[in-house]
Amino acid sequence: MARILLLGRGQLGRALAGVLPLLGETTICCREKADLRYPDELGSFLDQLNPELIFNAAAYTKIDAAENDEETVMAINGEAPAALATWAKDHGAELIHFSTDYVFDGTKEEPYLETDEANPLNVYGRAKLKGDKAIERIGGSYFIFRTGWIYGPGGRNFPSTFLRLAQTRETLEVVDNQVGAPTSAEFLAISSILATFQPQKAYGLYNLTASGSISWYGLAQYLLKWATDRGALMTLKPENLIPVQKNPEYPAPRPANSVLSNAKFRRTFGIRSPEWPFGLDRYLETILGL
Repeated sequence: MARILLLGRGQLGRALAGVLPLLGETTICCREKADLRYPDELGSFLDQLNPELIFNAAAYTKIDAAENDEETVMAINGEAPAALATWAKDHGAELIHFSTDYVFDGTKEEPYLETDEANPLNVYGRAKLKGDKAIERIGGSYFIFRTGWIYGPGGRNFPSTFLRLAQTRETLEVVDNQVGAPTSAEFLAISSILATFQPQKAYGLYNLTASGSISWYGLAQYLLKWATDRGALMTLKPENLIPVQKNPEYPAPRPANSVLSNAKFRRTFGIRSPEWPFGLDRYLETILGL
């Protein structure tokens, strides 16, 4: 049984926490125990636990707030992964790190490959890219899984927020010029674990999302119809769902195309990503109590 350290208690962290204890002695840490704002202090913390596998699902994810808090964001998303990678390499441990589609600028028309040049548009993306590059530079035994548009129980995400607003608002504006693949935290957790625990290690950088793509506005239409068709009471009517080019509540620029190619992951591990509605339907049944 491996000694496992899980960092992060968000949507992905919760999904990982539901599986990792079955595979080894798992310590689950949040900021009170391991504060990624102070990367220099992580080494002594890791020395105490001496993990064989480190799953880093912790990150600063408030995209817009990050624009005015660059020092903190760079510490958590950029410098802390470097500290984890250094300790892991020095102690023969494996690092499993989760990154983001926001390392790309979204100008490519096709899904992004792992080899495409990164060009983040905002502080959050630049900090995550800094972490990715540090892990690759340090080397050792690591996986980096880039993902995006995550949803899951117990966290803030677009589906739950939209449906909550649709139950009380008569009109809603939703961005129509950004596309991606809504990805279940449960799928992401299980797939990354399956890759990590394969006997033949294939370390490196991988994209890992659901298949297909849709815009935020298209997703809002899907959610509203899904809920209405199943008898959920919605104040918002389809004709009052308004597509817009930019939401003034979100000042940080976002990539127009957040679709990632999963081809490398599928070739390497034989795991095919489901189309994005598959996991979403299960999640909606849970949060709406259907």
